[in-house]
Amino acid sequence: LDRMLDLIVRRVLICLEADQSSILLLDEEKGELNCCAVAGRDEEFVRNARVKLGEGIAGWVAQHNDPLVLDDTEMATRFPDEFKRGRDIATSLCVPLSTGDEVVGVLNINRLERHRPFTPMDARLVLIFSEHIASAILRIQKFSDLEGRTANLVESNQQLSNLNRMREIFMAAARHEMRTPLSAILASAELLKRDGLDIEPARHEKLVNTVQEQGGHLRDLVN
Repeated sequence: LDRMLDLIVRRVLICLEADQSSILLLDEEKGELNCCAVAGRDEEFVRNARVKLGEGIAGWVAQHNDPLVLDDTEMATRFPDEFKRGRDIATSLCVPLSTGDEVVGVLNINRLERHRPFTPMDARLVLIFSEHIASAILRIQKFSDLEGRTANLVESNQQLSNLNRMREIFMAAARHEMRTPLSAILASAELLKRDGLDIEPARHEKLVNTVQEQGGHLRDLVN
């Protein structure tokens, strides 16, 4: 995406014989536009810029999904907080990057010479171009989102695999630990059943105690 946007802002300067261009993409969660690519003179004025939706020229264009063609007087009048005389912008063209009602950002194009103002025809031509840009951005964003979800799914599957392996190890250990008391209980019960009253009292008591002790141990393991 970064390479594509950088290519676009540079080609726009050549195609429209402009002096400055930038692309700001919309972050819907934060409700703001972030500058993602800039080319031409005075790049420092817009590089890393953040604009709230509805504020300034770019914010207005993104909110209304409508292009603006302004000269320096109109910029100073309509958007005084954003207008910077130090930039010496004579005419500005700002168009939404959208497909239908879905706005993904804005494209700003500026000229510094007064004798070459942008026209409504320029805006209509750039709007056609901007629809293709928006479609490409959406495709890249959706693909990146899919890649991210795939990576998360792979990580989740690995976690499940680890949990299954841990469960198998635990169950194997539990089975091993349970065999000893269970074998003692079964053996003692078998002797009590087989010999019955013929068993000496002391041995009889020992077998009963073994059943009780190992039964308690088995209960603790189950718990």
